Amino acid sequence: GETVLLVEDEEALRLLATRVLEAQGYRVLAARHGADALALLDAHDAPPALVLTDLVMPTMGGRELVSALRPRWPDLPVLLMTGYTERDPAGDPALAGCDVLRKPYTAEALGRAVRGVLAAL
Repeated sequence: GETVLLVEDEEALRLLATRVLEAQGYRVLAARHGADALALLDAHDAPPALVLTDLVMPTMGGRELVSALRPRWPDLPVLLMTGYTERDPAGDPALAGCDVLRKPYTAEALGRAVRGVLAAL
């Protein structure tokens, strides 16, 4: 019953991840980019249990989204998705504490990564 905020600009990946997570019992709020995600969160009273966001997106990417969310919810868990191996989020101070899921991923890998982050809380 935990809520996951999913932020992914590629529609097919967003729909697939939504289906996978909903099948595992999560409530999914899906957004196309960081600005959409912030608007979704403004419409809800409580923070999600987890933010699952692509790192590179138009309008507002994952790094900018995390920077916008940290002042509001400093301990909000974030799982970054990226297919860019040359951009290592682990070296970015703004993304400290974020876990990383490399693209492409399987449905099982997505489920394990989300459960792993939430179980570590």
